[in-house]
Amino acid sequence: MVVLAAVVLANRAPSSVSLVAPAEPAPTDLASGRALGQANAKVTLDVYVDFQCPNCAAYAREVEPRLVNQYVRTGDARMVIHDLAFLGPTSNPSSDESVQAALAANCAEDQGRFWAYQEYLFANQGPVENGGTFSRSMLNAIADRLALDRTKFDACMADPARTKAVQSETQTALSAGIDRTPTVLVNGTSVASWDLATISKAIDDALAAPSASPGPSAGAASTAPIASSAPASAAP
Repeated sequence: MVVLAAVVLANRAPSSVSLVAPAEPAPTDLASGRALGQANAKVTLDVYVDFQCPNCAAYAREVEPRLVNQYVRTGDARMVIHDLAFLGPTSNPSSDESVQAALAANCAEDQGRFWAYQEYLFANQGPVENGGTFSRSMLNAIADRLALDRTKFDACMADPARTKAVQSETQTALSAGIDRTPTVLVNGTSVASWDLATISKAIDDALAAPSASPGPSAGAASTAPIASSAPASAAP
């Protein structure tokens, strides 16, 4: 019992992990789970990410805030994030940094902090994929920085069903032909690239269409090719 208590206290001790704060946090008043924006918005953006993907980090820093200010805040669009955690060693989920990072963000979602957590993940992404950056110490440090209930967070992280949910969402996307990160769907149709101009044009076209209506929040694959979306390891 004494040893167990010592381990628990060690896990809860203040972390020495150095964290970089996100430059431009998402507006929490517009957040609902992994969605950002009004549920009745005319346009739905489904965004598939892997938290180890450098292009996803670039999208989160450079494109997402502009889309939020231009379309989400105005009520024209709603953004939904989906897991495509496929860059790690999927044979061992407990050491798969993509799966573990997605799991941690989903556990933060349970406490209403998904957007803040995902922003910290992207702000503290490592220089190489699977290089040990998203260790449990790092994920715990982010949880502590956001003042999450660590008992709930730790229980969520230890729940095999939650890990399987991340893997299942990833497999569903891959089976639908979504195999690049970030992949962005505008009302269910994939865009050719994740840059601001391309996504903005797709949103504007959707808003201008007489029958514009939200696409499926599950991000069903469209008939448009998605292979032209930037590969996860490619430069923007």
